[in-house]
Amino acid sequence: MALLAAPPVAPLMYGGILAFVVGEGIFNASQGALISIAAPVDAQGQVQDGAQALGSLAQMVGPLGGVQLYVRFGPAATFGTGAALVRAAHGLLVRQKHAAPVDARASSSPGNACPSWP
Repeated sequence: MALLAAPPVAPLMYGGILAFVVGEGIFNASQGALISIAAPVDAQGQVQDGAQALGSLAQMVGPLGGVQLYVRFGPAATFGTGAALVRAAHGLLVRQKHAAPVDARASSSPGNACPSWP
Protein backbone atom coordinates (compact mmCIF):
# COMPACT_ATOMS: atom_id res chain seq x y z
CA MET A 1 0.00 0.00 0.00
CA ALA A 2 2.88 2.34 0.72
CA LEU A 3 4.11 1.88 -2.85
CA LEU A 4 0.86 3.37 -4.18
CA ALA A 5 1.21 6.68 -2.32
CA ALA A 6 3.81 8.46 -4.45
CA PRO A 7 5.13 6.49 -7.40
CA PRO A 8 7.97 8.34 -9.16
CA VAL A 9 7.80 5.99 -12.15
CA ALA A 10 5.10 3.85 -13.75
CA PRO A 11 6.74 0.44 -13.02
CA LEU A 12 6.73 1.22 -9.30
CA MET A 13 3.03 2.06 -9.48
CA TYR A 14 2.26 -1.17 -11.36
CA GLY A 15 4.29 -3.14 -8.85
CA GLY A 16 2.36 -1.60 -5.97
CA ILE A 17 -0.96 -2.35 -7.63
CA LEU A 18 0.10 -5.94 -8.32
CA ALA A 19 1.18 -6.43 -4.69
CA PHE A 20 -2.11 -4.97 -3.46
CA VAL A 21 -4.23 -7.19 -5.73
CA VAL A 22 -2.35 -10.37 -4.81
CA GLY A 23 -2.59 -9.52 -1.11
CA GLU A 24 -6.31 -8.87 -1.36
CA GLY A 25 -6.85 -12.19 -3.12
CA ILE A 26 -4.95 -14.06 -0.42
CA PHE A 27 -6.85 -12.19 2.30
CA ASN A 28 -10.28 -12.93 0.83
CA ALA A 29 -9.56 -16.65 0.54
CA SER A 30 -8.19 -16.78 4.09
CA GLN A 31 -11.11 -14.79 5.47
CA GLY A 32 -13.64 -17.16 3.89
CA ALA A 33 -11.84 -20.17 5.33
CA LEU A 34 -11.61 -18.64 8.81
CA ILE A 35 -15.30 -17.71 8.79
CA SER A 36 -16.20 -21.23 7.70
CA ILE A 37 -14.12 -22.78 10.48
CA ALA A 38 -15.23 -20.37 13.23
CA ALA A 39 -18.97 -20.27 12.54
CA PRO A 40 -21.26 -23.00 13.84
CA VAL A 41 -22.31 -25.46 11.15
CA ASP A 42 -25.97 -24.41 11.24
CA ALA A 43 -25.10 -20.69 10.90
CA GLN A 44 -22.27 -20.76 8.36
CA GLY A 45 -24.42 -19.53 5.49
CA GLN A 46 -25.79 -16.62 7.49
CA VAL A 47 -22.38 -15.63 8.81
CA GLN A 48 -20.72 -15.79 5.40
CA ASP A 49 -23.61 -13.88 3.79
CA GLY A 50 -23.33 -11.21 6.49
CA ALA A 51 -19.58 -10.89 5.96
CA GLN A 52 -20.10 -10.62 2.20
CA ALA A 53 -22.83 -8.00 2.66
CA LEU A 54 -20.61 -5.89 4.91
CA GLY A 55 -17.77 -6.22 2.42
CA SER A 56 -20.05 -5.06 -0.40
CA LEU A 57 -21.23 -2.12 1.69
CA ALA A 58 -17.63 -1.14 2.37
CA GLN A 59 -16.87 -1.32 -1.35
CA MET A 60 -19.71 1.14 -2.00
CA VAL A 61 -19.12 3.54 0.89
CA GLY A 62 -15.30 3.49 0.76
CA PRO A 63 -14.87 5.14 -2.64
CA LEU A 64 -17.51 7.76 -1.85
CA GLY A 65 -15.71 8.67 1.36
CA GLY A 66 -12.35 8.55 -0.39
CA VAL A 67 -13.51 11.01 -3.03
CA GLN A 68 -14.71 13.42 -0.36
CA LEU A 69 -11.40 13.17 1.50
CA TYR A 70 -9.45 13.70 -1.72
CA VAL A 71 -11.50 16.71 -2.82
CA ARG A 72 -11.51 18.42 0.57
CA PHE A 73 -8.05 17.61 1.93
CA GLY A 74 -5.91 16.33 -0.95
CA PRO A 75 -4.42 12.97 -1.90
CA ALA A 76 -2.45 12.55 1.32
CA ALA A 77 -5.71 12.40 3.30
CA THR A 78 -6.90 9.28 1.52
CA PHE A 79 -3.69 7.36 2.20
CA GLY A 80 -3.49 8.70 5.76
CA THR A 81 -7.05 7.59 6.46
CA GLY A 82 -6.33 4.15 5.00
CA ALA A 83 -3.23 3.83 7.16
CA ALA A 84 -5.17 4.93 10.26
CA LEU A 85 -7.90 2.34 9.59
CA VAL A 86 -5.32 -0.42 9.13
CA ARG A 87 -3.61 0.65 12.37
CA ALA A 88 -6.96 0.62 14.22
CA ALA A 89 -7.78 -2.86 12.89
CA HIS A 90 -4.32 -4.07 13.92
CA GLY A 91 -4.83 -2.61 17.40
CA LEU A 92 -8.14 -4.45 17.76
CA LEU A 93 -6.57 -7.67 16.56
CA VAL A 94 -3.65 -7.44 18.99
CA ARG A 95 -5.97 -6.83 21.95
CA GLN A 96 -8.11 -9.92 21.25
CA LYS A 97 -7.82 -12.89 23.54
CA HIS A 98 -6.19 -15.82 21.83
CA ALA A 99 -8.62 -18.66 21.21
CA ALA A 100 -7.62 -22.28 21.17
CA PRO A 101 -6.59 -23.32 17.67
CA VAL A 102 -9.18 -25.21 15.68
CA ASP A 103 -8.01 -28.55 14.36
CA ALA A 104 -9.86 -29.02 11.09
CA ARG A 105 -8.85 -32.67 10.89
CA ALA A 106 -10.47 -33.46 14.22
CA SER A 107 -13.81 -31.93 13.25
CA SER A 108 -14.14 -33.66 9.88
CA SER A 109 -15.32 -37.17 9.27
CA PRO A 110 -12.90 -39.72 7.80
CA GLY A 111 -12.48 -39.27 4.07
CA ASN A 112 -14.03 -35.81 4.13
CA ALA A 113 -11.69 -32.98 3.12
CA CYS A 114 -13.88 -30.14 4.40
CA PRO A 115 -14.74 -30.00 8.12
CA SER A 116 -18.01 -28.12 7.51
CA TRP A 117 -19.56 -30.76 5.26
CA PRO A 118 -21.54 -33.61 6.81
